[in-house]
Amino acid sequence: SCELESSSGMPSRDDESDGPSERSVQQAWADHYLDCHALALLAQDGDIDRFEEVWMAELEKVSRFYVRERARTYHELGEILGREGCFKESDLRPEVCHGVFERVGELDAFRGVHAEGFIQTLMVDRVRCEVLLPKLWAAPFYEDATLSGWHSRLHKAMQGAPQSPKPVRDIKDEVGDLRCALAATPSELLAHLVAHRGFHDIQDSVSRPIENSLPAFDLAWASGVHLCECDVILTEDKHIVLCHDESLERLALEPREQKAVTASTVADIVRTSLKNGVRTPLLKEVLNSALLMPTQAKMVIELKEGGIQLPSELMKLFERKPWLTSRIAVVMSFDLKLVKHASVLYQQMLRTQMRQNSGKLKIRPVVSLDSIHDNPLLGRNTLNAAVQFMHLGCTVSEEPPELLGCDGSPLYRNIDYTCLLYTSDAADEEDSVDLGGRRIIKKKKNMIKKINI
Repeated sequence: SCELESSSGMPSRDDESDGPSERSVQQAWADHYLDCHALALLAQDGDIDRFEEVWMAELEKVSRFYVRERARTYHELGEILGREGCFKESDLRPEVCHGVFERVGELDAFRGVHAEGFIQTLMVDRVRCEVLLPKLWAAPFYEDATLSGWHSRLHKAMQGAPQSPKPVRDIKDEVGDLRCALAATPSELLAHLVAHRGFHDIQDSVSRPIENSLPAFDLAWASGVHLCECDVILTEDKHIVLCHDESLERLALEPREQKAVTASTVADIVRTSLKNGVRTPLLKEVLNSALLMPTQAKMVIELKEGGIQLPSELMKLFERKPWLTSRIAVVMSFDLKLVKHASVLYQQMLRTQMRQNSGKLKIRPVVSLDSIHDNPLLGRNTLNAAVQFMHLGCTVSEEPPELLGCDGSPLYRNIDYTCLLYTSDAADEEDSVDLGGRRIIKKKKNMIKKINI
């Protein structure tokens, strides 16, 4: 891990002169998050002694990092506020509080999330809570009235700051920020970033493309994003369209009541203009567009509404146009039966394809996103054997065992969705970075600026 401070807990002279690089700071925060997933797997395996050993190591790691970051934050706070500001709340001037307010808030959020996270890891049978909980209570981050108090004081001071009008930004400005942020992103992270519903604004501002629209994905891919996530729903006449909500009411240009997508025809959907004048695309249109993008441009498809017919229609699309699957990385859902049905149908198609090709195409087992690459054996009329299927579950320990295919490899993976999220509230999600199944780094504004990942 990256050391941010000297062993005394105060910034070293080298830190004061040059400061740690932005990348080293980001990596340090990522490295010091509680590894809930590892603990959940140990609990699932029943290795309680090993669980407690790792739990104590994680507690020490988080505590040590918190103490170092707190010392650095207080050092910065004292320098910015000066003597009078440290003692008199009335002397806290908004113009000098902004930067340190964000830093204190980030550390306070880290504290709160980890206090709750450690408690959640102990809600496992046979874990000796009576031994481990007192150690958590004694941890420096469990309750920190001083830090929380400073966060409240700075927040109150910031509320008194005059609100300057936000500069008017257009799509050119937004795309420029996107490309600059991606250019500054380490390549090892870029391969794991997933643009959630494409490049869009979470407040549905038309300064960016509308979520789940063709421009949202095209701009992301053309700017250097590898993976884009989309939500798909089945219409009444069995067409697969992109939409997150049950209806288009939130995104429609005309604010009137909209029918549910599942109760609408594809004609109803495409005739409904969205806020920035575009329409809702069909999945096959987005995948066709991806074929024109750089080779790493792929989709992460989340199955939403449409019942068991949705994965069936998706597989029919792949059977009719197998070349589209070369641009699919993952098919996933929170609904286990949809993931099971889709993965079974897809492997059946792969096995049929293998027989037709005299066994030349080997069915590759489910692997991590790190290993996804273009298969040189794949042709225009060949299914992509590297497509993954994922079930987004609540906790790994409560999920049923993964369904195995005829070759003994799992047809899909159970993903502990709760272990991937460390943000403390909805506002933080805009500044998070999805590392494709590893973890989410919280509040990385300087690395990925204003991208809803």
